[in-house]
Amino acid sequence: MKNNNQTKLDYSKQERQFMTFGYSSPTDGMYLIDDVEYQVGKDFRTLEHYLEYKECGLNTMMLQSYFAYEGKEPWEESLAKRMMDLCLQAGIKKCIITDRRLHQMSASSESLVGEGKRFATQEDLNAYVATCMEDYVKHPAFLGLLINDEPRHWTLPAFGQIYRAIKAYCPDAYIEANLLPYMTYCQVRDFYCDHEEGVDLEEGYERYMKKFCDCSGADKLLTDDYPFMADRIPFRMLDEHIRCVQIIADYCAAHNLRFEAVAQTFSGSANGGKNPWWAPQTFDTMQWQLNLYLAMGVKVFSYFTYWRKQCNRRDGEWYYNGTSFMTQEGEKTSLWYVMKEIHEEMQKFAPTMYDFKYRASTYIVGEDATKELYYFKNVKQEELEIIDWKKVTCNEDAIVVLTELVNEETGDHMIAVMNANNPYLATTGRDVDTNFEIDFGKEFKGLTVHYRGESRVVNLEDGKYRGHLKAGYAEYLIPFKK
Repeated sequence: MKNNNQTKLDYSKQERQFMTFGYSSPTDGMYLIDDVEYQVGKDFRTLEHYLEYKECGLNTMMLQSYFAYEGKEPWEESLAKRMMDLCLQAGIKKCIITDRRLHQMSASSESLVGEGKRFATQEDLNAYVATCMEDYVKHPAFLGLLINDEPRHWTLPAFGQIYRAIKAYCPDAYIEANLLPYMTYCQVRDFYCDHEEGVDLEEGYERYMKKFCDCSGADKLLTDDYPFMADRIPFRMLDEHIRCVQIIADYCAAHNLRFEAVAQTFSGSANGGKNPWWAPQTFDTMQWQLNLYLAMGVKVFSYFTYWRKQCNRRDGEWYYNGTSFMTQEGEKTSLWYVMKEIHEEMQKFAPTMYDFKYRASTYIVGEDATKELYYFKNVKQEELEIIDWKKVTCNEDAIVVLTELVNEETGDHMIAVMNANNPYLATTGRDVDTNFEIDFGKEFKGLTVHYRGESRVVNLEDGKYRGHLKAGYAEYLIPFKK
């Protein structure tokens, strides 16, 4: 069904939903400080709290290491099965689980296959993985497995062998496995690849993505990168976050891969809670994160974290209680209500957005906003097909991200327009709202404008559209000629 932006199409009748889930699902009431267990006196793995999880707009459950199946007990008696049964009772029909055996093997720094290794051939490994999976894969809530998080390049051969073995037994299995994000501080440089002389950091990261795909045969890339930092007032943006997202989106577009992402839903510290490092989230900062991901083509959204993370250290990562969806005592926070509303908006937009694939991205900036461009370090200004972004105008304080997406079935193009100003600057009295004007050309007579789950049709005069956005918010524009 080709249309190529000739006339207005109604995409809203499709039955499509974004996949959503949270890290650190409802806990047993235990948390750790420096490996010492503390109890809050209540087990939250209940139907009530699973219903609450679903009510917030999370439609998939991920059962991490505290719920892992190890194969030591019969599957029918396992905690993982009990939790999957509970998900079905709550109407959560998809579960990602952890098989500790496979998770541990996927983190190996040595190949699992070959002469002198545990498995002589990949087929032998496939057979072992099949025996691990044969019980839980039959559960009606089974969606897939969680394996090693943020693999370093030297672990990718074993990681890929497990990935391929899972897919050999269950081709439709969803596999949750974060890549390292693109970061510019020197400690991560050698995590991506063996850096030869003359290989810069971005090329090293591209090699990392390629090796990940070559080893695993994956048809998607997933990463977690947390953009709102608390080490300055007002809270600043992580310098390389937008470039990280753009690099992965461009790689996925070039190699026909899906892009999935983990958003920041916590505040914490890297030094035992002494000094905040990651900032708490608000309605506007969550709009900022999710609009950037939507504009870059993401369709699967997860959140770090739903509950307060159970493991905290005084000499390391510390997660502040009350800054995620739920407190460790099982109380809803303001973020739970924020995300409930945002999920309702997103899912109303999902049927339209689902088949649009990211193609390219760029940005424009007003004269007075250039001092804020530190977090656009190395972001590329790429060409868009349907508009000339160099003719897009904005007010003096504006920073605007523009992306182009294409529906391959209809040929329709969509332009996402996002006010990428830091929402926290508004707390200082700064005006970070954005006015913009886009010239689509006189052949275009109208637009379908999507904003916060609602749509409207706008007639164009001389092909020009003018809009206004708060920091973090976005409009998604589908032009038509008749």
